[in-house]
Amino acid sequence: MASKMLNGLYNSIQEIRDNNFEDLLKNAKNTAIEMELSPEFLEKRRHKIKHMDGEEAINDGATSIHAKIKNDFYMAVDSILSSLKWRFKRMTILSNDFEFLCGRKLSSMDFDEIKKWTNDLAIKYDKDLNGFEFCSEMECFKHQASALMTDFKMAAPIDLLKFIHKQNLQDIYPNIEIALRIFLTIPVTTASCERSLSKLKLIKNYLRSTIGQERLTSMAILSIEHEFARQISYDEIIDEFSSLKARKENF
Repeated sequence: MASKMLNGLYNSIQEIRDNNFEDLLKNAKNTAIEMELSPEFLEKRRHKIKHMDGEEAINDGATSIHAKIKNDFYMAVDSILSSLKWRFKRMTILSNDFEFLCGRKLSSMDFDEIKKWTNDLAIKYDKDLNGFEFCSEMECFKHQASALMTDFKMAAPIDLLKFIHKQNLQDIYPNIEIALRIFLTIPVTTASCERSLSKLKLIKNYLRSTIGQERLTSMAILSIEHEFARQISYDEIIDEFSSLKARKENF
């Protein structure tokens, strides 16, 4: 889903780059008029370059302000498209590796196709998957799941994993279960990691310069999951802690 959304975003930005610069510039000028700002761009005074006697005049590349803005626009959009293309390429490769782990694809595959897909995935994840066992498991799972699941052809990877756990088939199809868990736990973005680093900057300040790793990790988790932490009752934990630290015995 993320791969398809990213591809749609790339195509829409590409269309804006190719066809919509003048429309965007016109809309920007209209917005400036509504905000009571000048819609015209001020031309900068060009500095005249002195030349020595006998030296040929060099073109300083001076252009109109409209051409400069257009050039800056294309440079910015091209940079965005380049980054999106790189991300889309990496995400598409990853998505294609696990593409066969869904009911729609699996229901139409024959044995040779299953063997090719499973072997390719087992090569990339050789420490987690056994290629031969993975292939035989997938061939058997295809028929069993199609017989037990009413909407097998529309099943997504998460539905197949839920089906395996609901029927307690983890021991029968261990490689399939591992492959599904790998695919479903790969993060789409790095937002969670970046959020964790931002929290650490707030938590570990100069007043906590000697804080230990275990306490720092615990405080970061409490800060990140603050909405869940506020719902927890700490009364029992406080009572247990106070009883352990109490100097007097209870009679």
